[in-house]
Order: sequence, then C-alpha cells, then structure tokens
Amino acid sequence: MINEPNQAQPDSQATSQEKNEDTPIHFGFVEPSIPAKKIWLGGALSFSILGLWFIYEATFTDAGERWLPYSMDTAQVLVPEAPDGQEPIELLDLTNTISENRINIQGKIRNRTNQPIEDLLATVTVSFVSTVNTVAKDVALVPNKIEPGFEALFQCEQPIEDKPAGFTVKFKLANGGIVRHKDSRLMTTP
Repeated sequence: MINEPNQAQPDSQATSQEKNEDTPIHFGFVEPSIPAKKIWLGGALSFSILGLWFIYEATFTDAGERWLPYSMDTAQVLVPEAPDGQEPIELLDLTNTISENRINIQGKIRNRTNQPIEDLLATVTVSFVSTVNTVAKDVALVPNKIEPGFEALFQCEQPIEDKPAGFTVKFKLANGGIVRHKDSRLMTTP
C-alpha cells in the first residue's frame, strides 16, 4: 500500500493528552476563590465555638448527665472504705454555742481508712422552732487532705433570726459522694 501524504490516517503514537480530548469527561484544577488561610481560620474558629458550646452544655446544664458516664453511683465508688468495712470517718467532737443572733457549730473527725481523704465537706443543717424553714450550709474541713488516722476540724457560723430547734451534720465529698460517719462522741477511752 502506498500512503498518500494528504490522507489522514490515525496515528498510533498519539500522545495521552490527545487521547483525553476525545473523551466526554474532562478534569481540571480550579483555583479556589477563597484563600487557604481564610479557610483554615474559619475552620479553627468554628471548631473553637463548637468546643465552647460543648463545655457550656456539659458544665452548666443537665446535658452532661446524658452525655457523660458520671452518676451518683460513680461518686460513691470514690469514697474510701475502712479496713473493718464500717464507716470511713468517725465524729470525735461536736459542740455548739448560741448567741443572740448567731449559732456556731464546731466539730472534729478522724480518718479511719488506709488512704487519704480529700475535699471532704460537712453539711450542717439548722432547723428552727417557729418556722418550717431549714438552713443548710456546706463547710470545708481543715486540713483539706486528711491522711489515714489523722484528724480534721470544721466550723460553721450561721446568723439566726429565730430560736434554733436543732441541727444535723452529714459529710460528703466535693464530687457528691456521701461519706457515712461513726459517732464516737459518747465512747470513753480507757
């Protein structure tokens, strides 16, 4: 066969670019209209706002109870136990003084466990004779970290306008776990 120079024959050595021009799909790179720095800044700002919203919801609303696996049962697990299986703290002393318009309640406890107890609070509830109202106040114990076998003190001062009928003292950890106590005020030591 003789090839004529004017006749167009398919060239078997066509480049890949020429082959892609025949297909109906074309891909090309397009420069974004927004610079990459602004996209990065917008993403970081959105992530920060989302993080702040999550912290607000988990801290200041009841949404944290649904989202986080923390409950009062979990708080009770954090309360240490005494070696004999009884109450972890014992109440050694509890006194009160009443003046004209103020009640002062003082007490002393001992750690009966083999590990330190931190962030222990005494909840003092005062009730009054002529009203149904009660006043509850949480006070921290001093020192904040009670080593095994050591003692700690608490003191609560509360202004009063009526004659107090009585008061109760209960103990809890700052995370909400209730700490039972043994009343050893009436026991005499040999």
